[in-house]
Amino acid sequence: MSYNAVVTGYDYTSSVFSKIQIRNAQITGTKNYNAVLAGRASGSQIQDVSVIGSSVALSGTDCGGFIGEGKNVTISRVYSDADMTVNTYTDDKNRTQSAGFIGNLTGKSSVEYVFAAGKVDNKTSEQLYNFIGTPDALKTMVKNSFVIQNAGGVSNITDGVGQEILREVTSQEAATSDFYKTSMTLKRHGT
Repeated sequence: MSYNAVVTGYDYTSSVFSKIQIRNAQITGTKNYNAVLAGRASGSQIQDVSVIGSSVALSGTDCGGFIGEGKNVTISRVYSDADMTVNTYTDDKNRTQSAGFIGNLTGKSSVEYVFAAGKVDNKTSEQLYNFIGTPDALKTMVKNSFVIQNAGGVSNITDGVGQEILREVTSQEAATSDFYKTSMTLKRHGT
């Protein structure tokens, strides 16, 4: 099955998703475009969203803990604690665009102030990343984002990806409110 998600399987109408909290979602997909928020999103604006204690079990491409595929999307202030489990992986075009946060990011997308706190449990020989499945998009579409330390999968943090793009966060640092106020620029309601 493709296009499995809690909020939308496929948003192609440039929708706005804001102030959403998803808890304990369990997504299972045997084909492509599976994730907790949206299997596929085009032109969507996503802000102030949190995914807590959720998981995605997949076997296809363009899958992610938060979004499977995003094209021309704007994503900001997102906390995604969605574990991804991959027991088998098949794609007839030999793509491996699945990852811990977003599988495939394309177009004129923008990702900022995101914390991918979920783990990647990959039981296959495919190389799946812990943050984004299209690593070339990191330098042009992602900034001020974070991934939990020891997330599993292949790290998106390389010599060419600086701290201003993507940084690892320890579980101790993630447990402090200062991290969210300072690094994620989150404010309490009314302040």
